[in-house]
Amino acid sequence: LLPLDFPLTDQLDSFNKEHERCYGTMLKKHSINSTTTQNIMSYLCLYLIHDYEDHDKMFFCEEDQNLIRQVPWLVFNANLYFIPSLWLIPSFQTELIKLFPQKETVFHHLSRYLFHPTNQVWGMVTRSYNAYLSRADETLGIQV
Repeated sequence: LLPLDFPLTDQLDSFNKEHERCYGTMLKKHSINSTTTQNIMSYLCLYLIHDYEDHDKMFFCEEDQNLIRQVPWLVFNANLYFIPSLWLIPSFQTELIKLFPQKETVFHHLSRYLFHPTNQVWGMVTRSYNAYLSRADETLGIQV
């Protein structure tokens, strides 16, 4: 949950590959580099969508993490399962090992958390299903 005074709430829909604070775009335009130390920004957008480019992938490099870890807010725009790539960042290793002692189980744990809704959400899903879908001859599943 975001704090009520989160400064970017009204901008969340505008974060895309071309956004002026998109890390990959900034690297591409040479407006920032991994050794930049002056004028650390208050936020960065990370574009990790299926059509991302090499500059966007620099997020997964340790050298770039030295800059990124100084930024207080990172806004992720992602539609990929990128968790395995986090294991490639040496400075993330200690925390990842604490969270997932057996790294093969990462997907299992995350999917259980993400795909098993709370009772309140599950109640809404079942009510909707019972009201509109339960008597259908055919059903089609769509992943959003």
